[in-house]
Amino acid sequence: MEAAMWDHKVITWSLADTKSDKDSPFSGKVDPAHEASVKKAFDAWATASGLTFKEVADSSASDIRIGWSDLDTAETGAVGYTTFKAKKGHISSTQIRLEDPNKTALAAGATGTYAGTDATFQQVVEHEIGHAIGLGSNADPTSIMFYELGLQNRTLGATDRSGAQAIYGGAANPHGAPTASDLSLLIQGMSTMGGAPAASTAPLNPNGAANDQVLHPQIVNSSGSGFTHISLGVARAMAA
Repeated sequence: MEAAMWDHKVITWSLADTKSDKDSPFSGKVDPAHEASVKKAFDAWATASGLTFKEVADSSASDIRIGWSDLDTAETGAVGYTTFKAKKGHISSTQIRLEDPNKTALAAGATGTYAGTDATFQQVVEHEIGHAIGLGSNADPTSIMFYELGLQNRTLGATDRSGAQAIYGGAANPHGAPTASDLSLLIQGMSTMGGAPAASTAPLNPNGAANDQVLHPQIVNSSGSGFTHISLGVARAMAA
């Protein structure tokens, strides 16, 4: 099993400030009203992985930058999109793009679901953070890393915790030991990390079709710098 992973245990993150970044890929900054949900999503993965996630002022030096983007959810079903660079199996320069609520409204209240879907804002963020730490989408419907987000996978499941622990050696799983099925699904989602994409991999294009077929990462470009640019995790929301 080969996976891209962070080579340090304290991962910095920031809400992208587009006003100070003329080349930003984001359409807007995640407002403070949603910041608490982002923090909860990071906390869930911190518990599972043993990593520490630290919020910092936004800059290109942040390990993970998060911002709004126009993913055209109504047409594509996509609500989140993650990209990063990897060199010798180590992740850097990660960007998480979330569907802009100015394009697809987020319902008010505790759940904060995207209009016309069963996907909550925090659920989408948790899924994309999973990609940001090196997990691929999988075929376990109860996993937050399942390629469709709905009522059945609101937060991390056994497969997710097993995956985080397999990569980073996190805390013992309080919900039970990983089963052979858990590990099989994990390997399915991670098997092409750092290598050539599998033949069954669908195009990872947030504005394209077939996002519900994404089970593996897609290497989209390789530069002379030695970095591989990996496009990961077009999260697709189940229709409400």
